[in-house]
Amino acid sequence: MKPVLYVTFDGILQPIGYSQVARIVMGLAERGVPYRLLSLERPKDLAKQGHTAEVRARLERAGVTWTALPYDVSGTTKAAGSNVGRATAEVTKLAATGQISLVHARAYHAALVTSAAHYTTRVPYLFDARSYWIDERITDGRWFGRRDVRTVARAIERRFFRDAAGVVTLTGIQANDLRTGKFGPWTGAPVVNIPTCADYDEFRLRDAEAAERVPSAIREKTRGKRVIGLVGSLNKSYYAGETLEVVRRALEKADDLHVLVLSDQQAEWRKLFDARGFDPSRVTIGVAPHSAMPAYMALVDFSVLLLVVNDAKRASVPTKLAELFASGVRPVYFGCNDEVTGWVAKAGSGHVLASLEDTELERAATFLAETKRDDAVLARARELTEGHFSLRTGLDRYAELVREITASR
Repeated sequence: MKPVLYVTFDGILQPIGYSQVARIVMGLAERGVPYRLLSLERPKDLAKQGHTAEVRARLERAGVTWTALPYDVSGTTKAAGSNVGRATAEVTKLAATGQISLVHARAYHAALVTSAAHYTTRVPYLFDARSYWIDERITDGRWFGRRDVRTVARAIERRFFRDAAGVVTLTGIQANDLRTGKFGPWTGAPVVNIPTCADYDEFRLRDAEAAERVPSAIREKTRGKRVIGLVGSLNKSYYAGETLEVVRRALEKADDLHVLVLSDQQAEWRKLFDARGFDPSRVTIGVAPHSAMPAYMALVDFSVLLLVVNDAKRASVPTKLAELFASGVRPVYFGCNDEVTGWVAKAGSGHVLASLEDTELERAATFLAETKRDDAVLARARELTEGHFSLRTGLDRYAELVREITASR
């Protein structure tokens, strides 16, 4: 089998990119599906030569050839065009050699590149959609405000799906949208649901050995406490105010609760806590690389995820949800879409809010305050979710889909 070329604008030198891209590609190569990788990387990441060499060596050991192109991060229209142009030229060049069986496009930017290359080389592509990207930008009020621009964007989006040899979606909701004609009569190409994946071998229930890798200062602050973990960015996808209100009420109800925040936005988080009068001794704010998350999750009992709901979220899954299930962290959850909410309810370890009304916030706070650790409940949640959210399952689904597409060509 000739190699599959994976194209991503999410740099693998960033923690999330490495977790969600490099590990997938290496895992597929180890399953006998040969891959090449083309990624666009931030210049400041490429400048860290030691880390770059380490990542390249890991890929090479797995049999993956990696091409890294610089990503212009200035944010201008010219920069965006330059990024797309460089990637398109490289993909077209590689596809034209006849040594590529399939191009695997991660998200809309990569699909723009690979669909252009498809028209000139006829090499098929797999569209790993990851979202409804245009809907997200419209919802945020960032792009596509003009009707004529939006019309052109929608036409290009339809082409991405129409011409793909196969599609991967994060949710079954999006998969059903495609099959039932959201982008016109479906072509019959395979559509496979693969959510954001977590390595259930790395993220384990109350891993005491892993917890020892957390800095001693943080271990001491959380020792003997039930820990509420808030992990990641402050952005428009999350209800930060309601999240902190639930946490504030929970801390008032139970003296043994402690808050652990892990985020690059430490100053922003601290301002939010200070504005709401939190006792600083009950809140620890730090930062941790994604590679250290299994260790930190071993300290955490709960996580509060209150997400916005809109049409764009039909295609979304919170990246960290699978890691919570795998680690035995109880999610206190609202929003995104009914499918994700259903998984939290099915797992049975967490708490689902029906709304963000005051009574629901109070019920969530009471859950945090009164729920004690129950390893049997956490183990069952892990078992129920592993077959859908684990890295192993995701790799199996990817491998089966790629083989199906390439065998039919």
